[in-house]
Amino acid sequence: MNLIFENKSSENIYFFLSPHLDDVVFSCGGLIAKVTAAGCLADVITFYTRQSDPALYPPNLLKQVKKLADYNTRQKEDIAALTLLKANWLHLDYIDRFFRPPWLTNIFKVFNTPKEPNLKGFNNLVSIKEYITKLVENNPKSKFFAPFGLGNHYDHVELFLASLMVAKEFNILDRFFFYEDIQGLGKRIREKHVIARKIKSKWLNSPSYHSITGIFLDFTISSNINSLNLFDYLPEEYQSLEWSVNTESIKKFKDKKLKAASSYKTQLRPIGGSKFFIRLMYLSNKLWGDSESYWIAN
Repeated sequence: MNLIFENKSSENIYFFLSPHLDDVVFSCGGLIAKVTAAGCLADVITFYTRQSDPALYPPNLLKQVKKLADYNTRQKEDIAALTLLKANWLHLDYIDRFFRPPWLTNIFKVFNTPKEPNLKGFNNLVSIKEYITKLVENNPKSKFFAPFGLGNHYDHVELFLASLMVAKEFNILDRFFFYEDIQGLGKRIREKHVIARKIKSKWLNSPSYHSITGIFLDFTISSNINSLNLFDYLPEEYQSLEWSVNTESIKKFKDKKLKAASSYKTQLRPIGGSKFFIRLMYLSNKLWGDSESYWIAN
């Protein structure tokens, strides 16, 4: 697969749609480095970049929130990572699902999505869809990268659904690529995704199964996933889409990706530290042949 434009016009922008302040770099930082090295423009747009007023939190949530990094620090880490990759950045103003009502009982509940087979339970979907629509209308020659919803994080799924709907309604599915969310490093997590689970692999091939911490995260997150089939939220015509996975070589850029990913120190510390997580990303890219993987619908 060759995602690099031959025509390096300023009209040809690669838009990377990121749920949170780290997702795009973790998932496709190698491609961003490759794009900018080729002289193309890479714009990273991050949607959920803040929390609500802590004074509103119930006591049990406040106790958990105090253990998490503040968003000013997270934004600075994101800017440092994207500057290293020579990408442009834009932080939108949506509130992370964990930090807004209806309040969740613990952080792992973010891997739950609405139980009703419609889009009404996704509170930001309409405005996010409108934003992506304008982006497409104003950039008719560009390519777009959005999360695939692996791991079933509410925010990731909401952005996935909005992106897919815009791509289909504009009949530009060939210009939308869905990158594997970082939660896809776990085998049990992958098996919960209606499309990704079609690729069978041995347990030992799963990056998460190279450490006790990785195994724990895979089991914990997968055990907390509570969701319908992703396409049950959408109209019937989405059920018939055919999906294929493609890869983009990042052999010359993986070191730069891993260096950029290590910028997110506050995010990596609670899940085993930079050394552990960078190792998982390295194994994941190696599993795909020193490449990153992207899903396409038609």
